[in-house]
Amino acid sequence: MLKAENISKTYGNKKEALSKVSFDIRRNEITAIVGPNGAGKSTLLRILAGVNSQTQGQVQLEEGVRAGAVFDGNGLYLQLTAYENMSFFYRLNKQNPPESEKETICGLLKSMDLYEVRNDRVKEYSKGMARKLAIARALLTNPDILLMDEPFDGLDITSHAFLGAFLKTWVKERNHSVVFSSHNMADVEKLCDRVLMIKKGHLMNNLSMVDLNKKVTDRYKIVVREKIEDFPAVLGSYEKCEQSGDSSIISESGVGTANLILDTLKRKGYTIMEFSPVYNSLEDIYLAEVGGAE
Repeated sequence: MLKAENISKTYGNKKEALSKVSFDIRRNEITAIVGPNGAGKSTLLRILAGVNSQTQGQVQLEEGVRAGAVFDGNGLYLQLTAYENMSFFYRLNKQNPPESEKETICGLLKSMDLYEVRNDRVKEYSKGMARKLAIARALLTNPDILLMDEPFDGLDITSHAFLGAFLKTWVKERNHSVVFSSHNMADVEKLCDRVLMIKKGHLMNNLSMVDLNKKVTDRYKIVVREKIEDFPAVLGSYEKCEQSGDSSIISESGVGTANLILDTLKRKGYTIMEFSPVYNSLEDIYLAEVGGAE
């Protein structure tokens, strides 16, 4: 659907914001761009949207594919009502038929749960309502790809849940794509099919969440009902911890050692509550690849 090839961006002071970044955006996927502040996430999104130009490289869209964008600040006219904002942007596109304006706008406002407040001025909207209106405006062009810069930032729980559910449905039911930047690994892990990890303008990892969930692990968790006080040493490394009244052991030396630990616990009369593999979380991989703030 979209192909980015060797995207580089250098500003006048020779500061390199992006360096030879390449990836594909596929249909029916939600992709997150993650990285520290200043890593180049917003710059990359603006280049993909055609708002900014790259110094080198190219962005290729399949024939007929259209992109919509929502950036920080939403770009709405605060003194106008929601309907007036939508009408203004609808009429900017001279290809939009005038006879379909009301039906199109009302349909999008209903999909964002804003129809009942369509005549309220945007300055009276909450942050969540304004974000939903900005998305409705971006959908006026009937895009195949929706590009979003920190769409969940500052939203309350209700708006946050609504937006996540909407994006998943919009992508899966319409065979579209969403690309958004985020600092929240929980959002990314819950919503995304693919994650692009960026540090200092470089693409550090292009990770499929399917591959992450299938990844083989050497770590296994054993949870017992009783407190573990005296546990004999066995081959391999492990750690013990206690929480919620149970005790657990994390073995870090593979399934063989984990089974030795499990057998030892059984012989000593412990009640086994859980025996399961422990996979690296997305946050673990992010910290390993990208690290903390710059």
